[in-house]
Amino acid sequence: MQPLIWFRPFQSQHLQYNPFHWNLLQPSQFGWNPPWLMFWNALFTYAIVVCLVLHLLRSRSLRSACETLPALSFWTMLKSLHWAQFWYVLPAPGLTVPLARARRLSLILLVLYWLQCGRSVALLAGHPFGFSESRQTVGRFESCLWRCDYHAP
Repeated sequence: MQPLIWFRPFQSQHLQYNPFHWNLLQPSQFGWNPPWLMFWNALFTYAIVVCLVLHLLRSRSLRSACETLPALSFWTMLKSLHWAQFWYVLPAPGLTVPLARARRLSLILLVLYWLQCGRSVALLAGHPFGFSESRQTVGRFESCLWRCDYHAP
């Protein structure tokens, strides 16, 4: 056990990789992502942000405006990070819960959320690409599926 493990995320701030970043003209931010994936992620994440901003601008009450802020803040922050991974978007559907009264918007956001990760869509379609674990690592985890002694050599 490493006592300073909680500080590891701060040690990687010099790294740059965010598949959802704002600036498509900065390809170094997208690492190994092929151009089609950069544009796919940008298209759907920008669509999410635009839907949320439009809903915020059209809000007729403070309550309605405040219900939009969690999701809008999340996507704005995610697209602004220097270091992010594909799984960082997992909380996004939960952030649409405050928008339950805006059913059409909630449905649109959930559909866009499902489509926003081009890599996931490609993987679900059976087209694996990008980095994956080594066969040795996968074998180790498969052998530990039901019971594993991590202290063993």
